[in-house]
Amino acid sequence: MFSTMDSIPRLGDVPRQLAVDEFWRRFGRLEHEQLDFKRGVPDDVRDTIAAMAMTRGGLIVHGVDDQRNVVGCPLSRNTQDRITRIAFECGVDVQVREVTVGERKLTICAVPEVRGRIVTTPDGRLLRRVGGDAQPLRGDALARFVSERRHRAGEDRPLVTAPVSAFDLGAVNRVLTADGRTAVGEDRMVQALADLGVAVAAPPPRRPWNRASCAPRPSCSPANRGTSSAGPPCSSCAAPASAPGRDRPPPARNAPG
Repeated sequence: MFSTMDSIPRLGDVPRQLAVDEFWRRFGRLEHEQLDFKRGVPDDVRDTIAAMAMTRGGLIVHGVDDQRNVVGCPLSRNTQDRITRIAFECGVDVQVREVTVGERKLTICAVPEVRGRIVTTPDGRLLRRVGGDAQPLRGDALARFVSERRHRAGEDRPLVTAPVSAFDLGAVNRVLTADGRTAVGEDRMVQALADLGVAVAAPPPRRPWNRASCAPRPSCSPANRGTSSAGPPCSSCAAPASAPGRDRPPPARNAPG
């Protein structure tokens, strides 16, 4: 009996000790979008983490070789530090757990699906899982993916704004844990809410328009107004410096909600 993408266990549901046959019954031997096997913690695990985060999340089992032999990879301090560091480089919060299979200790890493932002590798590649591989998005596929994320973000535009203190950290961590994610502190609350797809960080407020504080520059001079080439924005206002109507403040944006 093999696992499928729909039946892959949550990390919290995996027993701390399994017989070898039970391990294969739960996980299956085939890699897919949500399951990957590693002998140790190789450098390419950063590709797997970034790709899973941009697909449907998943589990990385450390301590199984390419021939599906259980060779072991205990959750030592070095193993945990290396996995955590690589995940941090990708901007992903992962969860790790040691499981004993037969007489071998394995490390299982749970990678969450990140919904509210784009995750790339440290060198800037955007990857997605295709079967058991991490494949880069290029050209039209990359443009479509980014456009879809932006469109979804527009549809999910928040109706109200609230300070971080309005959220119950304990409740957020319970949701994270139930979703197979790592609990966070107050300093990572905003990213956790974004990853869960329930909130986004509010942009900083725009500085109020102040005509008197606009420093004179060539593009702001009356002679340049109304030209077809707009100059760079003044430091004190958001409107292009040479755009017509400089004497009027920029239109107010609709308040959320």
